[in-house]
Order: sequence, then C-alpha cells, then structure tokens
Amino acid sequence: MPSTPRARAPWRAAPAAGALLLAVLCAACGGGAPPSSGAPAESGSPSASTSPSPSAPDEAGDGGAADTVPATCTGGAAEKAAAEHTRGMPFTESAKDGLLTCNWGEEGEREHLFVQFQAGETFADPDGADPDAEQGMGVRTTPQSSELGGKLQYTDLGSVGRSAVLYLPGVSVTANAVGSDLGQSELEAIVLAAAGDLP
Repeated sequence: MPSTPRARAPWRAAPAAGALLLAVLCAACGGGAPPSSGAPAESGSPSASTSPSPSAPDEAGDGGAADTVPATCTGGAAEKAAAEHTRGMPFTESAKDGLLTCNWGEEGEREHLFVQFQAGETFADPDGADPDAEQGMGVRTTPQSSELGGKLQYTDLGSVGRSAVLYLPGVSVTANAVGSDLGQSELEAIVLAAAGDLP
C-alpha cells in the first residue's frame, strides 16, 4: 500500500531563516538591499519568505518553548565565544516566545554579529529530518555536531553576510555575521559553543 507523503510542517521556512535574517539585518544596518532572489530558496529550501514564519513555540501555549532556550547570552558560552570577535561593540538582546536574539553591533553601523536561539522542530528531530531538503541546503553532520545530537548548515551570501546554523532536537542555534571577515570555521565554532547555554 503506497505511503502518504508527510506534509511539511509550518516551521519549514525556518531553515532559511539564517540567510533571510542576514539579508534583512544587513539592509537595516546600512549594508544595502538584499539580493532579489533568495539563495536558500534556490538550493531546495521549502517556500522561503521574508515574512515571519509560523512559530512552533507558540503552539505549545504553556511556556515550555521559553524553557528550551537560554534566558540570556550575558555571562554564558555564547558571549564567551563571540567575545574575541566583538571587542568594543555594544551588546543588546531580546527574548520572546522561545526566541532569544543577541546582537553585538551599533545601530547604523555596518558590522554586526548576531546569535539566535529558537525553539521548535528542526532537521535534528525524528519528524523534522528531510534528507532531500538537507542535501540541497548543505545541511551536514560533523563529529562536533554529532556529539550534541545535531546537524550544521553554513550559508555564504557574500557581501550580505554569512550564517551558521546548528540544528538540535527541539531548538536551533544561529550565528549571523554582517560586515565582518568571520567565515565558516568561526561561525560554526560560535554556534557549537553557544549550545552550551541551552537549558
């Protein structure tokens, strides 16, 4: 009996969030307009959009999602990992509904580093795994990510910025660099270290 294809969950726009956030943030901090066509969508990401994607954490409705991400980046592994790349840069953060965003950089300045924790189903969840999409988006497993039970993705949008995402069961950790020379090794090191802040 033929199996019924599994429907894509609403969070499926989230894997492209790192690159989309880069484009939006780059424009906001004076880096110019984002490319007219989103690279993640071309590489196999499902229906990427610059509009906010439906948030799995809101579906919990019991505050559980907020317990999945750290309460703050201050004094934690994320701050320590970012420190050598953000000396002298002002720090701000915001937290809401299972989403913690930590930002090093001054408004209006070109250079920024963002670390984001987001609760919700990911490619590392049994029901979230999608080999075809993962292959198209460059999601892979490394010895370091395997130790954490997760998968890594790196996106380079050139002058727009670069992004590394660590997908873990129930949560993702993203590092976005705008206007800096940070590359794959540095950004992946940041997300792997930042995972140490997870409850």
